[in-house]
Amino acid sequence: LTISGEFDWDETSDGVPILMHRSNSSPDRDCLAGIETERGTLAISFQSFKFGQGVGDPCDIALNKLKTVLELDGKHAN
Repeated sequence: LTISGEFDWDETSDGVPILMHRSNSSPDRDCLAGIETERGTLAISFQSFKFGQGVGDPCDIALNKLKTVLELDGKHAN
């Protein structure tokens, strides 16, 4: 199985890796940020269907939202 697209890594304040995947089909409009947890993978996907209107980098947005959820959970807070 081959997954197309671009992959990048970030991490939580505790050093837990966060995977970001930008698809080949719409790299300027969607991205998924995911982290492995004790109960499975938690992923947040950001997609924008506003063609030609910049909303910012979709991976930055997905990563920010995932980190916000983790901080609200209290297990990966700064």
